[in-house]
Amino acid sequence: MKTVIVDDEPLYTELLSRKLQQVAPDVEIAAIFNKPIDALVFLRQNPVDLLFLDVEMPEIDGFAFLDLLRPNDTPVIFVTSHEGYALKAFRYAAVDYLLKPVQANELSEAINKINRSKKEDLFSQMDVLRSAMKEIQSENSRFNRLVLNTQDKVVVLDVEEIVNIEASGPYSQFYTIDKKQYITSKPLGHYEDLLRANNFFRIHRSHLINLLHVNSIMKDDGVVLMRNGTQLPFTKDNVSKLLEQLK
Repeated sequence: MKTVIVDDEPLYTELLSRKLQQVAPDVEIAAIFNKPIDALVFLRQNPVDLLFLDVEMPEIDGFAFLDLLRPNDTPVIFVTSHEGYALKAFRYAAVDYLLKPVQANELSEAINKINRSKKEDLFSQMDVLRSAMKEIQSENSRFNRLVLNTQDKVVVLDVEEIVNIEASGPYSQFYTIDKKQYITSKPLGHYEDLLRANNFFRIHRSHLINLLHVNSIMKDDGVVLMRNGTQLPFTKDNVSKLLEQLK
């Protein structure tokens, strides 16, 4: 079986390829791409038996990638940081959906599922997959955990543990309830959109807070006191919206 891995983050492609060699040595990795456009060119000329695909990528997302790949309905296993309520839809499909960091047993199970399924059955599941993808990307999707790619490691955080996220130039700095800090290369706006349904609110251009951890609001001082003791400034124009969100 030949496969291709498409993910914009080199760290994840390297980790996945290593784990794939461990649990399924008979699967040949034909190519690895960090740019989805390059992967499209390759796949149109070099058909494979299986595709590992990330959901969120800067050039085009996984859903648009599949549309551009048509009519080549290569079986897909999504490997992504996003845990949405559409997860069950994938579990019943012949194709699969794995959360980063991928567990060896889940990867092995997904490969076995592909091997057991008839090719026509795999193709018939693509519509189910595309429908579920739309649900995952909707604003109503909530996430129980978030995978952060920091400079030296991959960190998995329970979303409820995040107290606030601060913009630091083009980067974002996470602060947790146990006072740990993590820096990622994605901008604050990315996490504002991603966590909107998880009761996160942008109180200032540089600060995104988890409303579950708000301790008090000092309106006269323009400061929000968080449960970990952090004091954060808020834009006074936002105070009415903030109070409404806290109700």
